[in-house]
Parts: sequence; C-alpha cells; structure tokens
Amino acid sequence: MPWLIRILLILGTIALCDILTTYFHVNKTYTGLAIFFLWNAMLVAIIIYLLYKLMNPVKFNKKNAEAYFQGCSHIIASGIETDIQQLTSEILVSIAAIFQYANEDNHSKTQEYAIALITLFSDSIFCKKIVKHNPSTLYMILETVIANCDRHEAKERNFIDRLILYLFIEPDSQLQREEPYYGLGRFGTFKKLIFGNAKFLRSEYRPLTGWLMFSTSDFNAKSIKKYFEVIEYSLEKYLKGDDNSPDIFYSAMNYMAEIIKNNIYNLKRQTDNELHASPSYNNLIACSSGLSSMIQFIINKANVFPEAKEFKKNAYSYHNNDKNIYGALANGIYEAIEAFSIHHIGYESIRFLLLEIYPYPEDSISQPIKSIQERLDILLENKIEQNLTRLLYPAVTASLIYFFGLCEPENAKLKIHKFLLTELKGKFIRAHSSIPEVALDMLPTDTTYNAAERKLIRKHSIRWIRNKETEELNLSE
Repeated sequence: MPWLIRILLILGTIALCDILTTYFHVNKTYTGLAIFFLWNAMLVAIIIYLLYKLMNPVKFNKKNAEAYFQGCSHIIASGIETDIQQLTSEILVSIAAIFQYANEDNHSKTQEYAIALITLFSDSIFCKKIVKHNPSTLYMILETVIANCDRHEAKERNFIDRLILYLFIEPDSQLQREEPYYGLGRFGTFKKLIFGNAKFLRSEYRPLTGWLMFSTSDFNAKSIKKYFEVIEYSLEKYLKGDDNSPDIFYSAMNYMAEIIKNNIYNLKRQTDNELHASPSYNNLIACSSGLSSMIQFIINKANVFPEAKEFKKNAYSYHNNDKNIYGALANGIYEAIEAFSIHHIGYESIRFLLLEIYPYPEDSISQPIKSIQERLDILLENKIEQNLTRLLYPAVTASLIYFFGLCEPENAKLKIHKFLLTELKGKFIRAHSSIPEVALDMLPTDTTYNAAERKLIRKHSIRWIRNKETEELNLSE
C-alpha cells in the first residue's frame, strides 16, 4: 500500500475516534464515560497497530509476491542510492522467505517471483550497498545460503558471487574492514562465516574461486592481500581436519596465477619508465608478498601438516596421481612461477619465492616444503625441457638462470639446478640454430650467448659490478 494512503488512513481513523470520544465525553453519564474510556483505549491500540504496520517493512509472501517484486524493481531501476540503501534494510525480514520459495520443489508463481527477486538483487549498486553499509542483511543472506548450501541447484549463485566479489574489491566492505588484530578483525565475523565452513567451501558456490569468474581485472593490491589472508585461513581449517578436499586450494592458486598473468600483460604494454608507477606493478608486488607469506605459513605450521604420501613421478599429474594438499600447493606455486616468467620484471618475485622453497643449507628444510619441492622439481623439469626442445613460452628457463646462476653441472648443489645446467649444456646450441630469437628469449637479460666460444656468459648484477666476475657454462652439441 502506498505511503500516502497509509497516512490518510491513520489520520481518518484518528479523526473518527476523536469525534466519537468527544461526543461521549460531553454526555457525562456513566455509560458515556465507560464508552469514552473504551474508545480512548481502542484509539491508542489502533494508532499503535497502524504505526507498527506503517514503520515495519512489508514481508514477501504468496499474496504480495508480484507487488513486492515490482516495488523492489522500481527502486533498484531508479538508481537513487538513498532509496536503494533503504531497500537493503527492508528486505532483511523477507530474505528467509524469498530463498525458501525460490528453492521449493513445486513450481509456482510465487517461486518465479522469488527467483526473479534474487536475480534482481544481483544488481551491482544494490550489492555494493549491502556489503558496505548493511552487515545485518549481508549476514542474513549468507547465513541462509550456507545453511542450505548442499542443495543440488544453487539458484542464488550469481547473487552470492557478486556479494563475495564486492567484499574483496570494495575498500570499505565488511570483509576489508576486518583488519588483522584490530577493530572488526578481532572478531572476523564474515571471514569465519564464509571461509570457515568446509561444507560451504566445497559446495557449488565455491566461495574461494566461484566469484572470480565475474572479473579479476578489478583486483587491486588490497584485494590480493585479503585474498591470500582468507586462503591461509581456509588452509588452517583444512589442517585441523575440517575438510579433506585439496581441490579448493588448487583452484584458488590457479586463479591467483591468472591474476598475475593479467597484470604482467598490462605491464608489457607500458614503457620502462611507467612500469614502477603502474597499479599492475603494485598488484604483482602484493602477489609476490602473498605467496611468500603463504610459504612462511607452511613452514610455521609444519608440525600440523599431514604425512606426505608416495606419488607417481613418471607421467606426473595432480588430477591423476597426486590429489593432496602438497600436490595442490606445488602446482599452484608452479603456475605462479610460470605467470611471473612472462616478463623479466617478474624474475625478482620468482627469486624471492624460490629462496623460500630452496633454502640453503638444505638440511634446514621442513617436511612440507620438502614435499612441495619434490613436486615442483618435476614440473620445472618438464618446463625446462619444453623451453629448450620445443621452444615453448613462457621462458621459465630464463627466470631459473636468474635465480640459480650458471656453472658447470657437476658444481651445482641442487637437483633442479643440475638438471637446468645439463639441459642448457646439451640443447641450447641446437635450439639457437633452429630459431635464434626464441632461443635467446630463454635467457635472462644479464646472460649472453658467445657462439664463437660456445658458452653462455652471465654478468651477475652484484659480482660483475664489484669484481667484474662472470658466470659461465660451456655448451656442447
């Protein structure tokens, strides 16, 4: 009912009651006084009831389903932000009913309107208002969905994906305001609600990755930092035995690699002078920092990681023969290395990451890192072979030379370093004879190929400047 009609109805009722009470008050008989007090009591009750109906939001039900949808549609379509924000509060009392009707087994008109409302609520302005200014409605929506997340058909998927996306990319969202150790972060209400429920993480909603299909281009450094924070939080829950599926982390790390790739490609379109001032550069720094933080988390939690099982090293595949937490993390780290190696500006990020995974001395390495290292060796060996035999990009070989350096294979201390040098020694000349420009792309910018002396020469950024020392590898056909 329109607000104006409601107000006129209240005023009319008050006027009628006032006329009647005045009449009986004038005729001061016992009967008149009794009726006078009775009417006054009725007047107060009517006013309270009407004010309650006036002030309380309309609740979605079978009788008003069409009118409720049209009213919400009108407000959201208007784009008036104050009205939309008011609507985010008013739908609170209807959330449970809307989701219940939407997921009924029996088809009905009410169900159609309920599903249409959920689709309508996916509007970007509406979702932003919820995640920034209405924690009660946001909590009710998520709590209702999580409680029923094991349904086969997730009709609210797009709506929930939008909400989680804006929780990450909106700087003032409820999730972003949950800073570690401070304010709302001491309670972590939404982080715990969304990413602390193993059943929800495995559900069709996939809260760690599902929403990333909307967009990764809106991710900034703050969003990336928060994303790694929730991955670590979910990983901690996994290690406590709340979950037994590593797939969610495999997917999360792969999406993070996609974010790295997008930012690397943005940097490739910029000049060297623009690189360090670019938002994409800050995003890459955030990704590098997040990965290093995750490795430190793994090292610090080494005592609670499960025992590493034997895996098939020939024809290695995460999906076929290594579906466990070590396989998921190793494959994710490899994808990140491959993404960083697309551009030379990512080599330093790879160096910092590999320093954590291949520490010196080796006897200080923890069991989880050792298990990740074993799998990463296999993935890197396959890529080195692709780089030097089939000349396939990205040039991971160049980033590994940048990190490990050049020397004769027998002087290398690490298995992966020895493999790299052996492959270079035996295959680089043939690769250069085949397609010279591609073969040279497999070297970092500080390394050159001396065809006359048949050797690779690297001028290390520090040792060359200080002592004019070079690193060399003699090649053979």
